[in-house]
Amino acid sequence: MKIIATIEARMGSTRLPGKVMLPLGGQPMIVQLVERIKRSKLVNEVVVATTVNPTDSIIIETCVRNDIKVVAGSEMDITQRLLDAAGSENADYVVQLTGDNPLLDGQLIDSAVQTLIDGDYDYVTNYRDNKLTIGFNVRCFKYEALERAAELSDAPGDRIHGSYFIHRSPDLFNIGQAEVPDSLQRDDIRLTVDEPMDFEIVRRVFESLYPLKKHFSADDVITIIDRFPEWREINVNVEQKVPGEG
Repeated sequence: MKIIATIEARMGSTRLPGKVMLPLGGQPMIVQLVERIKRSKLVNEVVVATTVNPTDSIIIETCVRNDIKVVAGSEMDITQRLLDAAGSENADYVVQLTGDNPLLDGQLIDSAVQTLIDGDYDYVTNYRDNKLTIGFNVRCFKYEALERAAELSDAPGDRIHGSYFIHRSPDLFNIGQAEVPDSLQRDDIRLTVDEPMDFEIVRRVFESLYPLKKHFSADDVITIIDRFPEWREINVNVEQKVPGEG
């Protein structure tokens, strides 16, 4: 049984271009995210899934320089990028992550993956039925479920979101929900990076915690934000992206 985590990353974000390369704790944000994912006890390999666009060559170069596995494919067909990344590693299970959640906790990944395996689900998220803090999102699925989804839908809206067809098809797939503690179900905190103000709060959190505790947890993140409640106001007016927005 092999479990891989994929990270979708590109330089062409519409609201904050080049965000995955922004400096965080002395490294590009994408490198710090990979290191955090590697703390998962269940994930066997991490693969960055970027695009063949020339502007994304810096992501490939950064991954190679840091011994991070990377694949490149179509910008508009993330489903195929995931299939290529998972297929290159002969994966049985895939954890689909994005490069804009650098504070993600490996324990949340393990909880979702364990739920997927124990329940013999096709697909599991930790945010479908709760108010999980944005930025701690995890979705994982069987590789064969992604293959089936790719065969069933070639709609652009499905392909650009990878596993979206599975997510919206509970009549076709066995979908589960991973439990998360109440302490992380905070809809007043936003920790994903879409805009400059998002990065500012993530930067403050990271630079406050990382020097003292390199392997800080999601609970540590919530604790320090509650210690500095004014930080929550930094990105309070940023609207969450809708499906189809880059």
